Amino acid sequence: MTKITKQINNQSPIHIQVREQIREQIEEGVYQPGDEMPSEIQLAKEYGINRLTVHNAVTALVNEGMVKRIQGKGLFAAGRLKERNLGELGGFTQTVRKEDAFPGRKLLFREVRPAGIKYARLLDIEEEEPMIYLRRLFLTNNEPYSIEETYIPYAVCPELEKVDMTVFSLYETLEFHGVVPKTAKQSLSITMPAAKEARLLKIGRDTPVLMFEYTSYDEKGKEIEFNRSYTRSDRNRLVVHYKPEV
Repeated sequence: MTKITKQINNQSPIHIQVREQIREQIEEGVYQPGDEMPSEIQLAKEYGINRLTVHNAVTALVNEGMVKRIQGKGLFAAGRLKERNLGELGGFTQTVRKEDAFPGRKLLFREVRPAGIKYARLLDIEEEEPMIYLRRLFLTNNEPYSIEETYIPYAVCPELEKVDMTVFSLYETLEFHGVVPKTAKQSLSITMPAAKEARLLKIGRDTPVLMFEYTSYDEKGKEIEFNRSYTRSDRNRLVVHYKPEV
């Protein structure tokens, strides 16, 4: 695609104009996620401004997560921040598809095991009852986005033990077998990733992650799943929609 550099004017600070022009090109798909972008020196020449001004504009986009600055390689488009509606039911795939990003997923681990004390309490089942444990890595545009650990009573959907989780999402599988979440409870914490999570998400251990804990229920109020996810904070923007009371 042809990159178009718009003319700079004196109506607002120059670094803000440059920042917004680059942002617009990323949001409109001129720069796709993963595309190499012109260097700060090249951008300075294109705009006819000094490099420090360009550096300030790019740094703002790096801090927002829209641009990646990789030492020794240059600048790369990272794409828009993903919006996560805290008040919406649905899994990762449905959420990301709404934003036109291709959802990828990898099944890291799956097993059937007794619930034990902790998850028996969370799922309202007996300690010796079996549950299905899933650990998955989710990606958007081939970039790590979140790690999810899901715990589901085996009796809710035994088919989850064998279904190909790289082809079918959790919610697609549940719905196909007549299991439809009607309500949910969700909490959010900010935490630091363990070494394994940091490696999978391709972030430093000093980069905070968003930890969501989510329990969904069927129409009778029975627990369907407990889900804990570790999501990259640099790839997210949280949104809450309120409906005024009449």
